[in-house]
Amino acid sequence: MELTPADLLSPGVNEIKAGILYIHKGRGSDMSWVVHASADDVVDVTIEYSNPKPLDQPYQFSLGGKIVFWDVPVQEDGQWTIAPVGSFTVKANQEYWISMAPPSNRNYPHDLQFKKFILKSHGTAQLVRVGHFSDPKKPDAQLGFGEALASPHPSLQVRDVSPPGQALNVMGIQAFGDQQALVTTLEGKLYRVDWSQPNSRLTLIAESNEQWADALWYKQRMFVLAKSRILELKDNDHDGIFETSQTLADDWETTSDMYDRIYGGVVVDNHLYFASGVAMGVRETHNRQVPLRGSAFKVNLDTGKTTLLAGGLRTPNGMCVDANHQIFLSDNQGEWLPTSKIIHLQDQAFYGFRYRPTHPLQREVPTPPALWIPYEEVSLSPTEPIFLDQGWGVYAGQGLLGDMARNGLIRFCLERVNGVYQGAVFRWSQGLDFKINRLTRITDSSILAGRLARGNHWDKAEHHDSLKLLQYHPSETFEILKVAAKSNGFELVFTKPLNRGFGWNANNIHMERWRYEPTQLYGGKKLFHNRVIPRSLSVSENGRTLFVETPELETGQVIYFRLPAQWTSDTGQSLWSGEAWYTLNEIPTDSPGVARSKPAEVSPAADLFTYQSKESGRTLYQQYCMACHSLDAKTIVGPSFHRSLGPTRKVVEEADGTVRDVNFNRQYITESILTPNAKAAEGYPRNIMPSFGSILSPAQIDMLSDYVYQMTAEENETAGEDKESK
Repeated sequence: MELTPADLLSPGVNEIKAGILYIHKGRGSDMSWVVHASADDVVDVTIEYSNPKPLDQPYQFSLGGKIVFWDVPVQEDGQWTIAPVGSFTVKANQEYWISMAPPSNRNYPHDLQFKKFILKSHGTAQLVRVGHFSDPKKPDAQLGFGEALASPHPSLQVRDVSPPGQALNVMGIQAFGDQQALVTTLEGKLYRVDWSQPNSRLTLIAESNEQWADALWYKQRMFVLAKSRILELKDNDHDGIFETSQTLADDWETTSDMYDRIYGGVVVDNHLYFASGVAMGVRETHNRQVPLRGSAFKVNLDTGKTTLLAGGLRTPNGMCVDANHQIFLSDNQGEWLPTSKIIHLQDQAFYGFRYRPTHPLQREVPTPPALWIPYEEVSLSPTEPIFLDQGWGVYAGQGLLGDMARNGLIRFCLERVNGVYQGAVFRWSQGLDFKINRLTRITDSSILAGRLARGNHWDKAEHHDSLKLLQYHPSETFEILKVAAKSNGFELVFTKPLNRGFGWNANNIHMERWRYEPTQLYGGKKLFHNRVIPRSLSVSENGRTLFVETPELETGQVIYFRLPAQWTSDTGQSLWSGEAWYTLNEIPTDSPGVARSKPAEVSPAADLFTYQSKESGRTLYQQYCMACHSLDAKTIVGPSFHRSLGPTRKVVEEADGTVRDVNFNRQYITESILTPNAKAAEGYPRNIMPSFGSILSPAQIDMLSDYVYQMTAEENETAGEDKESK
């Protein structure tokens, strides 16, 4: 079969003329197709193209889950060539993604011209192009069951301890003596905070004209992670104010880019660990970084010796250490990261982010994360992870992860299988109206959280509370406590025993599975995404464990579980949240779960799920837009859709940077969904929102655009009526 430009999911800003695709930009382009295979087979792929001048970076192809890098050969101007790309294996009745990705964020001095891919099977398989992936239909959703939560967790007491009259852009927090903490700000200030009172007492103890990331008090020494170096601060007269500093380590380069920061850190065995992010601004022009960006390091606190540990990070906005001195960090979705993730830091590992010049640890196959965090569903902008102490009751030993965009906390549990970390993430607490950037343990049962301004003009956004105290209050919340992999399925352990009538009907759990693939595109799709039908469900004798016997387990998958909202505990308590996302890196050997026979006296509940016959615009908005764009006039991460802001919007043209007014109508909404950078709202950074042209079908995009436009119109009219009635 032949795949041509006319069949592309989305050409982005590239042009199609007379059946030829002229490729003049990488980012914002999704040059891909979806094909369906009728039988098991091997497929060879060739490309027909023309390229008159050398390119300084390779193209990346994804062939049904197989990554191929291609240094594009040069021909004479006007000459067309058919060249081999590679081959891949297909399975019967499966859909495969075929894509061609130019180097990220690159405006090319000349166009590569593409005419077609030619796919040829070795045997009997017939390949048919389909419009989009046929994702499995989901059950109807409600809060905590397919939709985000709207309130803090019942076990969480939240108290504002912000200093009066002063907003802080918090980049680091560490406990410091009794009822005090060190707070580092983006602007290069270090404060000592007394958090014991509702209005914290704030004392400035050090400052600089550098950006600071974190401060660490270790063995009566004060260290600060600045943008370009590690400093040791000196309190020369012992008055609690640090007047001078000296550089401990600076063995890495940096730039003025706002994303080019260091993150961390933690101290283990007299070494300070931290990570560096990449400069996102320069990727728009030449895709270059100064050496060793996106790396993890350790620094000896006595000698200052710096050791490179790992590479391939993008925006590793948070690091923590567990009780076994294992280090974990989060990283944020973008190019080479199909979704956000939690990484177990391993020596000499490479985690996937690529740039020029090549990182010394770069390799073709990246080290997988401990946990994938599905974008939109669970988190948009994860920040600092933290492990919980014994004072957190049943959650002790598990982790919480800040979420700047969703204004909440994600809970996660880890297990080590065959020496590799993996586990599950859960929505846990949302609706805090607080963009959590940093977390630190203050007592055995409380955490201090710090916020960072985001929104219009990012660092100038409206300042909300700076510090909040998050305290664990034992409650009888009924929810999934953890998920554990078995040789033949999964065990879901609950905080309380399950009602005896539930857990025996295999139709009462909705499961899906998919894979992620790192590409040069911004973000990524769910590949090989299909529904899983369990062989059986059964409940342990104590009612606390649900065993889900699962067919055809494969490593490298994310497994999604959704329980019915009707399930209750043995005392009749409703589930707080009924979802979990498990990353399966390894399958346990010789560790089967026990599939029990249903007790004779138990009558299992009837089928409890209902499935929508047609997807609604409301569902699409909640899943893909709500976390960044409001339907009222409130600013979140991106601009509001509310039409009371005016019938026109000021946008910045991508081609020449000019600012002009455009009509806020269905066409503008649709264009923003397909090519968000083409007419980005003035005052907002570009390259924040990915294109959804390859994620949503044309019908879904139409439904979403109509819903957004209609809802903003209705709310605007209602606001006008209310105003007139007063």
